[in-house]
Amino acid sequence: MLNVGLTGNIAAGKSTVVELFKKWGATVIDADALAREAQAPGSAVLAAIAKRFGADVLAPDGSLDRVGLRAKVMGDDTALTALNAIVHPAVQRQVFSLMRQGIDVRARMLGHEDDAGRAGPRFIGAACVVAVQEVVEA
Repeated sequence: MLNVGLTGNIAAGKSTVVELFKKWGATVIDADALAREAQAPGSAVLAAIAKRFGADVLAPDGSLDRVGLRAKVMGDDTALTALNAIVHPAVQRQVFSLMRQGIDVRARMLGHEDDAGRAGPRFIGAACVVAVQEVVEA
């Protein structure tokens, strides 16, 4: 089984590459989707985020106020590192759990960048990392 971690800047073409992988028969695990699941209302991850960043990062319905959280972490490397330390382990556990279930994984593990365009830390549990630099025609 080949595991591929896919990373790149915003609008670099990661989604295009993911669609190519799917077209070629790959199973894709989207770490962004797993992160949203981990941050669901009532989850330990969401509780830890609210404890670290304040209850004002919660929307009235108890979900994560992503815009409010983004305002607190973008441009603040310490805050972004703290957020990643909360979210990434939970997502990584889920990725590894799916892999242990025998799923043929080509994992889409998206990085992020700060407002200065610097790539932030990512977790990768893969044998190959594909860095997408620009969109190419399929």
